[in-house]
Amino acid sequence: LEATGECFVLCIGVSWLVTAMFNPGIFRDNILRSIVGYNNLCVGFDSVPARYVAMPLLVMQAVLAARYSYLDTIRLKATRSYLTWWQFQFGYWANTVFAVWMACFPMLLVITAEFDSWMSTKIHLFLFMATLFILWMMVAGNISEAPELELGTKVWFTLFTFHTFMLPVLGTIDVLSFHPDLAPEQIPSIRYEYPHPPIPWPVVAYLDYGWFMLLMLTVVFLPEAPPVETRMKVDMNTTFGKIISQEELEESDSSAGDYKLAVCGYFEDEDD
Repeated sequence: LEATGECFVLCIGVSWLVTAMFNPGIFRDNILRSIVGYNNLCVGFDSVPARYVAMPLLVMQAVLAARYSYLDTIRLKATRSYLTWWQFQFGYWANTVFAVWMACFPMLLVITAEFDSWMSTKIHLFLFMATLFILWMMVAGNISEAPELELGTKVWFTLFTFHTFMLPVLGTIDVLSFHPDLAPEQIPSIRYEYPHPPIPWPVVAYLDYGWFMLLMLTVVFLPEAPPVETRMKVDMNTTFGKIISQEELEESDSSAGDYKLAVCGYFEDEDD
């Protein structure tokens, strides 16, 4: 889970650097700034060429998220006797939803926020807001399974919960209040107007950037879970890759304990 968040932070950092170098004008002219009054973190990877850099990083994030969900589900099943029914079900479904959602998360770079497509912009924003709840659910699952919590973790999770729920509420107010008198095809006509969101932009910006800062603190305050150990066994008598006869297989000495490349055995029918 920590690696998933770190990969996302890396994606944001690299994307903003690429955008600042090759497309700095987007910071002054983007629909997200017109809606909420400031440049949120999505602006850095919503345009080309940063989008080309962000996509493989988001795919990597999806792989890490799936790996975490798989291992955490194994841990849940191994410690099921120590968990209540509610804890197990919450953790299990949180893992499942998290893995599926993160696989779809790169779609944010396909369904982008544009002046020319108001519907695409709204979908983009609401998908991002839903991601806040998915990540909060994953953190809440780990919190609920911990036998005891330190004071710092309680304070951090309280702040994380507040930001997670308040940001979508205020953000939705800004989105729904964005020129409701205009038809979608008329949105580009107000492209260069000074933004006047109903919620003061410093308030939403604080919740937005504060949420990401609290997400990065996951590596500090998230309770440690029991480690998952995986063991691999190599069966030296199982063979693949090369066809050998029955006699060759019988002549090979598998009892010496030497590590050899296993090959595929081919056995002739003695009746033929």
